Amino acid sequence: MGYEKDVFPISAAAEFLAAVATYLGWLAIGGSIFFEYMSNLKIKKRMEGNQSISHQNHYVICGWNLRTPEFISNTIKAITDFTNKSCRIVIINNDLKDVLSTNPNLKMLIETGQVDYVKGKTRDVVTLEKANIHKAASIVLFADGLNVDADERTLLRSLAISRFCRLKNSKKNGTTKDSIYIIAEVNDRQFEPSLIASDVNEVICTTEIGNNIIIQTMNTKGLSMVLQDLLSYSDDNNEFYTIDLLEHKSLVGFTYDELLPKLRKYNIQLIGIKSVFYDETQNPPEEIIDATEILELLKTEKQLKRQFIVNPSSQNQEEYNYKTDNDDQLIVLCENGKIIKTIP
Repeated sequence: MGYEKDVFPISAAAEFLAAVATYLGWLAIGGSIFFEYMSNLKIKKRMEGNQSISHQNHYVICGWNLRTPEFISNTIKAITDFTNKSCRIVIINNDLKDVLSTNPNLKMLIETGQVDYVKGKTRDVVTLEKANIHKAASIVLFADGLNVDADERTLLRSLAISRFCRLKNSKKNGTTKDSIYIIAEVNDRQFEPSLIASDVNEVICTTEIGNNIIIQTMNTKGLSMVLQDLLSYSDDNNEFYTIDLLEHKSLVGFTYDELLPKLRKYNIQLIGIKSVFYDETQNPPEEIIDATEILELLKTEKQLKRQFIVNPSSQNQEEYNYKTDNDDQLIVLCENGKIIKTIP
């Protein structure tokens, strides 16, 4: 039994080995079936959003609209190309079933584990805990409609996330300061003060941006095409990147105007200088993102009134003569992230 055609073992040892080989074959088949079952179970769990997230420095998406699936794909490519590290995205959504039925690419990303899905509502502590949201690199709140109700829901989400993250991080470092970076999309700019007060760091009004582009294009024909190239992520276009001066010491100690020709040698266009501050009491030091604290540090340590210096005027001597320090970052425009690595 189990022997190959007309080949039979003669010795007792050979018979024993033949029997063991037969059983090992059955074990291998059983093992492959078991692992396939467990793999399918894991995929099912991913698709249903019934999993807890353990990774850190991930990107969390709350709220949903028609642009979100494309945003996810472009974000994965952009961050992976720039950092050469895998980009982990977590979606918090009450029900993605209908979305996944019409977005095969997003479905594939979740099935393969490139994107994680947590089913639930943002206001629920259990959902936020499962998403490990307090350890995320940043959070994006998408407007899930085009009316005031959508902006109100965005505000409620930001309040819930802020409260949860402050509580979590106060247990870690003993402070209740803003400790998570939140970007919110709104339809109406009137919600910006309330969102900023709820620890949102950046508020983007997509309708306002669109209207401003149309107005500017009326005065400067062709401007919309330039802006489209700049804001689109593509291998053919220049993209916005960040140069961290902690890694590029050769760019420390220069003014905005002095940096312009230095960067042009590498085909890099300087856009702005960002002042960054770190909490040295943490190990490793963590970037300070609390808006109130940043404004105070800008005033006391650098005598500046804003965090970003863009095209400084000689009328503003503080910005015009400001020289970069080790903690600063440069916002630049260049063909790809690999060019930045050639800077000493």
